[in-house]
Amino acid sequence: MLPHLLPAHYGTADQINALVKAKNVNWEAMNPRFFQSPEEVLLRAENKLFRVNLALFLKLAKGFAGLMKGLVNLPCANFDQLGTEVEPIYIPVKARELEVYIDWMKLPNWDRHAFTESQLLDVFYVGSLLISQPATDWVLEELEKRQLTSARKLGIALQFGIYRWVEPAVNDLFSRPAFMYTEEEREGMGYQAVSILSIAQLRLLTERVRRSTIPPPVNLGFGAVECRYHGGEHDKSHCARVWDTLWFLEIGKKLCHPVNPMPFAEVVGFVQGLAFEGVTPQCRDMGIDNLNVAFGDIDSSVRNSVIAKMVALLPMSAYSS
Repeated sequence: MLPHLLPAHYGTADQINALVKAKNVNWEAMNPRFFQSPEEVLLRAENKLFRVNLALFLKLAKGFAGLMKGLVNLPCANFDQLGTEVEPIYIPVKARELEVYIDWMKLPNWDRHAFTESQLLDVFYVGSLLISQPATDWVLEELEKRQLTSARKLGIALQFGIYRWVEPAVNDLFSRPAFMYTEEEREGMGYQAVSILSIAQLRLLTERVRRSTIPPPVNLGFGAVECRYHGGEHDKSHCARVWDTLWFLEIGKKLCHPVNPMPFAEVVGFVQGLAFEGVTPQCRDMGIDNLNVAFGDIDSSVRNSVIAKMVALLPMSAYSS
């Protein structure tokens, strides 16, 4: 048994004294300062008691220290017994979570640790609850040293409110089709994240299909004023047919490429490099100007909407903004 872990007892002081006597332990009857060192107190989580150094605990857990400071002025507060086996200080976490947090408290700065990912997250959870920024900062540094997948980092970010992990994870995940995510990745990031990414990718795919199969009209189908086909029949003219054909053959197939589709942000630059022989130069220039307005960077716009939705899901924390 670890030195800071004790079996838990319940009941009044009289009941505990009776229990101690029944076990023939050479302890005197319970008294307000039952420990030899007044700096030590007992914490309780679930059915286990933990012995900790009070000064160190208050130094690291600012939220708990603030709570204790506020309790001092309460007339009903019984500080003579608080933190003893009669009335251990209750911490509303699981025993394993508090135990690993205390293990972290006792870890010298120069020692290597053997905490698992799950234990690191337990330290982060308890540290967040107690407003122990040294603990949460340390956990994030340790996790960032590990080769966590983008899906796992996104899942942790959404669980604990870690803003700085969201955008890099989304950028990486958004670059791959959602149907290619492994089961481990889907479980790692969670249902909501998978759903948001999938819907955004479907929206982007729909936009690609629509824009690759419907060539943007030049001047609402009338063509440039300088074009000899200018007028209501321009969309049936040789100028418009060449524009439409080149759009299907050169731009459309690149927008809908199944493996490596052209980003929307590159479309205008690509179109500017095409000859468009047979298209009136003024119609070509007007068409490109329209593309600048109609296309923009649709990929980034959709991706940024995904990031915004993920950020909206973050719980409030010291790292959520």
